[in-house]
Amino acid sequence: LALSILNQVLALKIDIIYSKVKDILLQDGRKQIVSEKETVFVDKIILATGRIPRMLSVPGEEKFRAKGISYCAICDGALYKDKNVIVVGGGDSAIEATIYLSNLVKQVTLIHRKDTYRAKKYLLDRMKELENIHYLKGEVKEFRGKDKLEKVILKDGEELSIDGAFIMIGQVPNTKFYESLSLELDDNYFAVDENYETSIKGIYAIGDCIKK
Repeated sequence: LALSILNQVLALKIDIIYSKVKDILLQDGRKQIVSEKETVFVDKIILATGRIPRMLSVPGEEKFRAKGISYCAICDGALYKDKNVIVVGGGDSAIEATIYLSNLVKQVTLIHRKDTYRAKKYLLDRMKELENIHYLKGEVKEFRGKDKLEKVILKDGEELSIDGAFIMIGQVPNTKFYESLSLELDDNYFAVDENYETSIKGIYAIGDCIKK
């Protein structure tokens, strides 16, 4: 689907700049998009920055991202075939990931800080039918390893030897970068009107970065 959309953009001869945006500046009624490669002057901007995974923010998480820690079971699950992994979380996304991974890995340990789960009942019922899922109440304190993830340490001191960890504790809107614009936010999402225009005229927002 993404490739089809890209091909449509290319067919319309729309310029594509592959560069990270560093800042957006307002000057004399025009807008400057400052990227690592160049500065582009425009009249209108559409922000479509989506959401990003919520992190646990514990020691080792940043070090082992893509080296044993993932935020997408469908994307990376096949890398852990017949191995032992953990899933952290208790909502729909965590339970869905646990069910999906159970068909690929040797064992999934679902770690949640509470005895109860927030997920829909039909997901919980389906998960309980699977035999290679272990349930553990606790909170992650730290991830350890050398070149790749090898262990997870819980706050109660328990250590688990694992091959992979899937952090599934929700997502947050990717709006923090644009704080310098002072755009109005609604529960950390961009606030927009019926035309999807933000609190600054000529700047619009769409998709998962807006409050729906």
